[in-house]
Amino acid sequence: MNKSLRLMFTTLLLAVFGFVAHAADETVNPTDITGGGTDFSWSCDKNTGASAPVFNTGSGGHLRLYAANSITVSSDTKKIKKLELTVARNKHQWSSASVDGGTISEATNSSFVWEADDEETSSVTITNDNTGSGNLQIMSIAVTYVEEVVVNERDPQLSVADQTLKVGDIEALTISTLSDGNISFWSEDENVAYVGEDGAGGFEVEARTRGTVTVHVYQEETDDYDAAETTFSVTVEAAQETTIEGIEDFSVMRGRTETVGTLRTNSDASYGIDVQSDNTGVAYVYLSSNGDGYDIIVDAYEPGTANVTVTVLGTESYDEATATFTVTVT
Repeated sequence: MNKSLRLMFTTLLLAVFGFVAHAADETVNPTDITGGGTDFSWSCDKNTGASAPVFNTGSGGHLRLYAANSITVSSDTKKIKKLELTVARNKHQWSSASVDGGTISEATNSSFVWEADDEETSSVTITNDNTGSGNLQIMSIAVTYVEEVVVNERDPQLSVADQTLKVGDIEALTISTLSDGNISFWSEDENVAYVGEDGAGGFEVEARTRGTVTVHVYQEETDDYDAAETTFSVTVEAAQETTIEGIEDFSVMRGRTETVGTLRTNSDASYGIDVQSDNTGVAYVYLSSNGDGYDIIVDAYEPGTANVTVTVLGTESYDEATATFTVTVT
């Protein structure tokens, strides 16, 4: 299972006036062809057609890698950033060595430096590519690590995206989590939206009425992860768009009361249609149901212009809508 990781360099960095000094995290003098330090180990391989690698106790002790021999340095707990090998002087150069990844940044008859490329590794193999009977003699192994740190490893990272649905929709709910703990929900208003299991092992949201509601999500603790809680919002919109027809600008003579048109709408807002004039001293406008819609009636008082706004209020099935027109009294 994926975990959020971040890498933290444990290499000691000392910067003075632009000079940076590097110190290995661990340096070990080998005492056998297999061995290890606190956080890493090594082993040597003979490979085909080669003499077996040996540990020589003379001159303070050192590993001998003959032609085609290899040494693998690995770590079970950390990532390897850099290897620095101190070698005994002899006629065979480390430039004849190869690695299975990373880069050889230094290869002389006294030292060998390997560095990881873009990504650190838990294991690197160095092979002596020389031919003939000569050997490479390793006196010490120094390792610089990049420590792999798991950020809050028991955090299941529970999250759910906000939802926008229409009345009557039932949609699958996607939950992001690392844990397999049981999940439950609590909607602050189940009249707006209900969230629960879908009967097939997943979860769903049922949009019931227009509005916005906050839903709480709970996940139980497991052996690997802590319990968690998060919230998301569900916004429920009307299922259908409202139309308003029969609205246009018109003129009425002063002192007249006239029916100037018929308003029609597909909304079921029988008692939810409002008409407002911004200048009732010029014209007062109201509606009267006529069985085919609504008569638009104007009482014209004084010469001038009034802007009129018609609002059809939203219902469970239809959105709210507005339209405007102008009444000119002459």
